[in-house]
Formats: sequence, C-alpha cells, structure tokens
Amino acid sequence: MGQISTGIMHPERGYADGFNFFDPDSYLTVQALGLASNAYLDEQVRAVIERTGMFLCPSGGRVGNETCIPDQVPHHFIKDVPVYTAISGERQTGPNVFWTLAALSHGKQTGDLDWLCAYLPTLRKSLRFLKVDKHLANAILSAVSYPLLFLKAMCRMLHYCISIKAMNTTSTSTRWIQALIPNPKP
Repeated sequence: MGQISTGIMHPERGYADGFNFFDPDSYLTVQALGLASNAYLDEQVRAVIERTGMFLCPSGGRVGNETCIPDQVPHHFIKDVPVYTAISGERQTGPNVFWTLAALSHGKQTGDLDWLCAYLPTLRKSLRFLKVDKHLANAILSAVSYPLLFLKAMCRMLHYCISIKAMNTTSTSTRWIQALIPNPKP
C-alpha cells in the first residue's frame, strides 16, 4: 500500500486518516526501519517512498481539488488523497527535503544503487521544487542539520549514475557502491 502512520507502533494515535508525513515524521520512521536490515521492511520503506513520489505535483499545479506547486512533494495523505499544505495551512519545503533524504538513505542502507539511479529523475524533480522556492528552501536547509550531507549525497548519486551511463556498463557498480557505501549489505 505504501502508507506509513506517524505512530507506527500505535497507528490509531497518529493523525487519524493521515499518512506519509515527510515533515520529518515519516523520514525518521523510514530511517529507523531501514536500520533493521530486514528485506521485508526495506520493501515497505521503498513502497512508502515510491507512493509519495508518484504524487509529486504535476506541471499544471493541480491534483484533484488540491492546488500545488509543480514538483512539490505532498505534505501528507488523507486516506488515498495527497495534501500539499501542512495541517497549519502553510506551504512547506520540508517534505521535499525529508522525502529526498529518505530516498537517498534507503538507497544507501539497502545498497541498491541501481534502484536509486533509476529513481533519480523523480528525485531531481523534488530538488527542482526546492530551487524554485529558494527562500523557503534556505530556511528549511539552515534549520536541518543535514544540508551538507544532503548535497554531498546528491552529488555522489549524480556522479555515479552519469559515470555508469557514460560507460554504458554496470561492471563498475561494485567499485562505486564500495566508494559510496563503506559496508554495503550483501
């Protein structure tokens, strides 16, 4: 299904019908699940990331009745419906930052850089939203302790994917995984 509650142990105590809050509730939860090194949980984390990624705001700026900014990550979902504003009614860049970090961390924790490279076009869209809304992006990045890690990881992902594409081979995958992830999972 690709949904995660803010209170995974007691979903009924979360935000009722609200799911996938990447502000940073869901980011912290998928990080913790990824550390479990469990194949089933890794699949569930990927499903949450991909489901949220399916609803990046399209170029027309509308999803159903909801108005959004192109490439904006939904703040959360109510049942199956994406919501692009926070509960407070404000537009936020945090979901784009934390959702992108979650995808990067998932690729790193699982060692599945092939998935990450294939998913890079979607991640670039998320970053494009942050570039468009520089004022809000700078505010959230300055408040988050991960800005350098975030930029460094994106640069490494881009470099890895461009290198593999340029060589038109995956024979160097192991070398790049070892450079990016000191101890990749088997």
